[in-house]
Amino acid sequence: MSNYFEWNAEIYSVQVPAMDRGHQMIISCMNRLHTQNQAKAPVAQLARIVDELVQVTVKHFNEEETYMASIGFPDLAKHKIIHKTLLGKITEHKAQFDATGKLTDEFFAFLKVWLKAHICGIDIKYGRHRLAA
Repeated sequence: MSNYFEWNAEIYSVQVPAMDRGHQMIISCMNRLHTQNQAKAPVAQLARIVDELVQVTVKHFNEEETYMASIGFPDLAKHKIIHKTLLGKITEHKAQFDATGKLTDEFFAFLKVWLKAHICGIDIKYGRHRLAA
């Protein structure tokens, strides 16, 4: 059985190893959550993974913002707004899960689209900025 989201360095690497590791940790949580949901794991077990996903994402966003500040990334303010918006959406999905005990297909679609678009469209810019500096 393949993972829900496969890491591919040629596609997703931002050429900053610490940030790539953060993305890989988020992907690992997403994959575990998807696998456990498919296996109809108990709600408490899913809740632990959802909480971990939120915590890993918050930690990564903080590390990313610190890194961008350290390299003088010009779009840091915009990137922070994007992070805040994404955390708001994750929080909404988490609240829905907390209320219903169910993870929806929309939640998993959001996770996959968000991460692909964010890494390839947004995060790659600070990687390029670092390489150009």
